[in-house]
Amino acid sequence: MTSHGLKHFIYARLADLIALGHLVIVFIAAFGWWLLPHHPLHFIVLLLTLASWIFTGSCILSQLELWLRKKYLTVIPNYKYGYLHYHLRHLTGYAPSLRFIRIWGLIYLISACILWIISIYSVTTVII
Repeated sequence: MTSHGLKHFIYARLADLIALGHLVIVFIAAFGWWLLPHHPLHFIVLLLTLASWIFTGSCILSQLELWLRKKYLTVIPNYKYGYLHYHLRHLTGYAPSLRFIRIWGLIYLISACILWIISIYSVTTVII
């Protein structure tokens, strides 16, 4: 394998690892209320994801994965629309619009943070 080919292979595997880690983060954000009830990790993931969306316009992990994929691919169709859109289209052939993903993603993240805080408050008041 040439040096150029080895670099592309490494970039591809790093991008795949970030995509896999991103999937774990998505599952924690989506199902943390069930998988990790009242665990601070769920709230931290929700809050960091929300902050990333608000301050950068998308997820930092999506930006990092795209940056790595651009290192070895000349064309990345549909990735400019983000992680969910790209991978849904890649796996199923269909993906909702970027606007739909962003609006419902922000609604979910904000409401999940609020509900997490309310649930923790109700658990602590019952204990006390």
